[in-house]
Amino acid sequence: MMLAGASIAVNAAVTTRKAVSFLKEVAHIEDEGYFLWKLVDSVSGPLEVAVQLATRYEACQILEPSIALMRFTLRQVELVLERDDDEQGRPEDKAGWSTWLLSKTDGLTRKQRILELQPKLAHALQALHAGLTTVMLRAPGLRASSPFRYLDAAADDAYKLIQEFEFGRLLDGRAVAAGKIHVGPGDDSNPQVWQELGPCELRLLFYNGFSLHLRPLVSDQVDWDPIKLPIHSGAFQLRRTLKTKVPGMDCSPQDEQVLSYWIFAQTQKSYLLEFESMGRLAAETFELLLMMVEKCNGGEQLLAESVDLDAFQLYMERAGFKYSGDEFL
Repeated sequence: MMLAGASIAVNAAVTTRKAVSFLKEVAHIEDEGYFLWKLVDSVSGPLEVAVQLATRYEACQILEPSIALMRFTLRQVELVLERDDDEQGRPEDKAGWSTWLLSKTDGLTRKQRILELQPKLAHALQALHAGLTTVMLRAPGLRASSPFRYLDAAADDAYKLIQEFEFGRLLDGRAVAAGKIHVGPGDDSNPQVWQELGPCELRLLFYNGFSLHLRPLVSDQVDWDPIKLPIHSGAFQLRRTLKTKVPGMDCSPQDEQVLSYWIFAQTQKSYLLEFESMGRLAAETFELLLMMVEKCNGGEQLLAESVDLDAFQLYMERAGFKYSGDEFL
């Protein structure tokens, strides 16, 4: 098993499921296996909630460190469970499991490594709970699907990030989001037939103009190449939505409230991103960032000449972004 890339929800969830399945079998042999199994199993719920909440500005800065810590710790669990070169499949009996637990790496048996992981995983889970509690106190009622408010702080962050590009400080670009990406026809008036491409990273680059690059996170397991989307006025559209509201999109009950962005550019296709924050960039900042770039006509005009922060809420609303003056519902 390998945990690759930065897609928090996708990779952490897969890791957790695989680890739980494997550790269930270990649990029949050793108490340590049972304890680690239950610890990993208890991660799924809080981690899912944290990843969803971290899409929003009020929660992103608070939750991303503990989410990153949990991902790192789950990766350590994966490393313990990985087969050695001389091992074939899972053990099939008690003697086989005992041998598996006594197998050594860097001078430590698997059993010793499992014992070392237990407090680390417990501390990571504790940090996740602390982050969720802090969000609950600072932004009561916040949900990933809560109505959006126009946030001057998010607009300031987006403005300053574009300035970093203009000043030449981000020559390698900047990761601005991650998540599952789906591709469909470019005309939204026709019935949609969506194809899931898999987890990807969205990176903003500034070279002969701004462009958005969609890159697969697990490159050895996908059959699509990176996608470049130029960002120009009149040729780039971004829509905020929920996955369940996208025509033709298959959506399980647990995914109905997933915050998503529908992207249209100068192609014959459109793209739907199941949004995950990346690099402490929340959804509010993400959408303001791309729309400011679009207002600058992809960098052909200077930011200071194109974007008036005092009037940008009106521009966003005219572009179809709805804001609520209410507190979180």
